[in-house]
Amino acid sequence: MMVLGRAFGIPIRVDRSWFISFALVASSLALVYFPRVLPAAPPVVHWAWGVGSALLLFVSLVAHEVAHALTA
Repeated sequence: MMVLGRAFGIPIRVDRSWFISFALVASSLALVYFPRVLPAAPPVVHWAWGVGSALLLFVSLVAHEVAHALTA
């Protein structure tokens, strides 16, 4: 496990599988979803949106879990 930091005194740790999952989500969005939604955009735009969307998804998941920890 890798420690990313602390939020409200709660350690934020991620396993290596998160990086694999992040890469799969980002590449799926960049190679499948965004080319259909933005067909005129160049591939670099698809990748930027894919990575950004995956990052927002994972940040929201961490925020959700921190909220659980705060209420426990």
